[in-house]
Amino acid sequence: MTTKNILQYESTIWATADLLRGCGIKESEWPSYMMPFFALVMIESRLVKMFDELKAEIGEEAWADIEQDELIELIQYKGQGYNVYIFEKNQTLKDICQNDKSFDIDFEAYLRGFDAETKDLLGVDATEGEKFLDIKGVIGQTQGEKGASRLYQGMEWN
Repeated sequence: MTTKNILQYESTIWATADLLRGCGIKESEWPSYMMPFFALVMIESRLVKMFDELKAEIGEEAWADIEQDELIELIQYKGQGYNVYIFEKNQTLKDICQNDKSFDIDFEAYLRGFDAETKDLLGVDATEGEKFLDIKGVIGQTQGEKGASRLYQGMEWN
């Protein structure tokens, strides 16, 4: 496994910041807009890594025969969270972002697909005044003619 240096993403981060500027967001507000998405990407990468390790641990032949309930139990045993899109639909944020036509619907379902604790951390169900990362509020304030996918235009997924 290769460990990647965070600095390799510097140009991507600045490109995303430029997109935020294009949405009319002040530079001083960038952290409150960027942090929910940094957290989202970090959470997803941990879940994908755990899922891949679990597949390798179980083995290819046994993996094909595993029942959905048993898989969910194994994932919960790992204690790193859950997401329906990642584990059941085998899709990631990158997959969702590649479909402009259904992005808004798929992204909403993707966020709702997390376990309760992760949704709480990300602020998926946050109401006004709650102190969360408030990813839903950020999305609502940055939607333009191309919707929330505007935030992903500058992101390069590996």
